[in-house]
Amino acid sequence: MGVDWWFWIMTDSAPIQPDLYLFPPPEIVLTFLSTPRYQCLTLHYSAISMQDFKHRDIPVPIQIHRGYVPGAIGRLLDLHGRYYSDRFGWGVQFEVEIAAELAAFFKHFNPDHDGFWVAMMDKQMVGGIAIDGSNAQKARLRWFIVDPNYHGQGLGRSLMQVAIDFCQSVGFDEIYLWTAAGLPAAHHLYRQFGFSLVETVIDDRWGGQNNHQKFICALSPVQG
Repeated sequence: MGVDWWFWIMTDSAPIQPDLYLFPPPEIVLTFLSTPRYQCLTLHYSAISMQDFKHRDIPVPIQIHRGYVPGAIGRLLDLHGRYYSDRFGWGVQFEVEIAAELAAFFKHFNPDHDGFWVAMMDKQMVGGIAIDGSNAQKARLRWFIVDPNYHGQGLGRSLMQVAIDFCQSVGFDEIYLWTAAGLPAAHHLYRQFGFSLVETVIDDRWGGQNNHQKFICALSPVQG
């Protein structure tokens, strides 16, 4: 019996990326599935194990999973700590603050207005995003990150889309986020999803002066 794996590669506003799975072996059947909000690429592997993927250099599909998975908090800390240390030199104070805020978020997590999604590849978390909905009208997008080894594959766009769709379904009027200056690829993605830069502040809490920037996105009600 074959196994179905899937990877979101398209939304209403995103072009399809057929080059993700060029030249698959003949055992793989590619099919496209459509829903009102997504299109996804489903790969059907007949009697191919995950070890077969590695031995044949076949790309392992990546799945967007909603909700906590074991190790997610530690993995988010690891991804943030390494990435922002390499990029900006942020150290232990940054990780301590992220750890405390993540712990508080999950301790008080309410699925009615909070959201959390991870990108999983072969049981490994390679990206994540969260929506903090503790404010009744304004959702905060937080801890959005993709492992640098998987940049350029559409993962960031897929995570952003599920988070924004969730916010619309809950009925938030606005989403906002804080980010650092000097991340042009991320800022370009935010603007593609309708975010605008509204505030810049200088912050040196984590070592090294950096401009922290606030982006907001006004949401339209879901048409029933």
